[in-house]
Amino acid sequence: MKFQNLLESILLESRLEKNIYKLQKLGLNNYVSTYLANSAGPLAIFLAFKILEQHEKNMIERLNEYPPKEMHKRFAKLNNMTRHEAIPSIMDWYRVELNGNIEPYKHLSINELYAKSKEWHESLEESTYIDFKENEDSILLDFRENDGLGYYWVDLGKRQCENEKERMGHCASSRGFLYSFRQYKPAPNGHTYNKSLLTASIGEDGVLLQLKGPKNSKPEKKYHPYIKELLKLNNDGYLIKSFGFEYDSENDFKLTDLDDNDFVELYKERPDLFTKYTIQRKLANLGIIELPERNYVFDLKLRPEDVSSYVSGGWTVKRYKTKEGGTISVDIFETILSGDMWDLWENHDGDWNGALHYYASPENEKVIYDMLQKMAQKQGVELDPEEQLSSLIEEIDDGYEIRQAIQSALSDAESDAYHDYLLKELKEALGSYGDVLNMDDTGVEIRVNLKNLASLFELENYEEQLDEMYDNCNGELDCVFSEIINIDPYGEKPEFRIDDRYYPDVKRNSFNEMLSDRLNDVSI
Repeated sequence: MKFQNLLESILLESRLEKNIYKLQKLGLNNYVSTYLANSAGPLAIFLAFKILEQHEKNMIERLNEYPPKEMHKRFAKLNNMTRHEAIPSIMDWYRVELNGNIEPYKHLSINELYAKSKEWHESLEESTYIDFKENEDSILLDFRENDGLGYYWVDLGKRQCENEKERMGHCASSRGFLYSFRQYKPAPNGHTYNKSLLTASIGEDGVLLQLKGPKNSKPEKKYHPYIKELLKLNNDGYLIKSFGFEYDSENDFKLTDLDDNDFVELYKERPDLFTKYTIQRKLANLGIIELPERNYVFDLKLRPEDVSSYVSGGWTVKRYKTKEGGTISVDIFETILSGDMWDLWENHDGDWNGALHYYASPENEKVIYDMLQKMAQKQGVELDPEEQLSSLIEEIDDGYEIRQAIQSALSDAESDAYHDYLLKELKEALGSYGDVLNMDDTGVEIRVNLKNLASLFELENYEEQLDEMYDNCNGELDCVFSEIINIDPYGEKPEFRIDDRYYPDVKRNSFNEMLSDRLNDVSI
């Protein structure tokens, strides 16, 4: 039997690693891949594609002038979407109601699947049992009186329980093992009522994944003393070692729900449970501890193609076909970072005469004069040293080569100036997130202080939200950042703006360097 259990464990681990690998091949980072693979198991790939399809549909509906991005770009927002309650809700429905058969519903979108799962969750009803016989050997904590009436905690010994599902009006299905808080009450004529009041899910590692009331409601305060006793239960090791989350975590019991006296009392006995920042903040507010400092600064690295997910106001510059027959779009931000201004600035008909007059250096004027002398010798004419250089060019440069060199240098200098302007405007937009450390063809690097993002996204109760996101992300700041900006995925983001009246201000040094290069290419 031990060998059989070991074999099953190895096979499960192998399948999990394969799913994580497949999700990473789709472009998800390790954090998201691991979460989806663990939460959705055999449906991980299916649900990933459903989320991708929905996101693409949303993009097309909201921004129909933009073509869909490549597949790997679609997963930029998955970090938030996979943490949404939709995934555990769908998985409960899939495991319990559908008995693992998604086939009749595989055509539905992620939103439709979620709606179906919610409809099923809401259809479950709580029940009361008459003269119910509990398995006394499974009772963990017993608060009943001598007459057998009162409260108790029972270990259901399974991850899914039809009886608890019927009692509580929720799915009674979890990654952890289920524990039920129940009550015997007197009924007429010597009978008894038995009812489930709370359901807890605890993983094999001691993580409390869920603790809710009927229909996934928040546990009532009158049950807090009994929850506290469950948290203190120690039989050769504590039953509950830490807190996690699953479906609809907002309605789970949290330590901060306890009144101040119970909160402090439990802290003195179980300080190991009080590691999350949201909990430590309450301890600090009560004067029990000093709130430990926490780093909220990290360097955000964006690929050129990712910038459009963080800045609004972009547009597609060009599209081209791949060898496989697909289409790739290049947006304005990718173009700016690449430095390739060919598609943004083409002005080869500039005023060469004005450029010569205002920008040309004495050194380049001498080069041009020497070139004109050689041209004049070939033409058998003499140059008038008193005549203006522009007039000499018009008379002698019959191949327009010098004029074209000046025009090209002017266009290049204007293109460079325009690029500098676009870079400046993009940097200003990205600077709303923090200090821009680097911008080039490899991407963007921004030093972000998460504490400074509250005003950018107009978030209320930001300090509490930030604490909770930090805890849920296990301190991974890039995950916290993704959570923040995706609280409202279609909310206002920093805008890239350019002035349509803008015209490049040519830098003299830049122009002369380019003119020198262009003149070197002129053949006489």
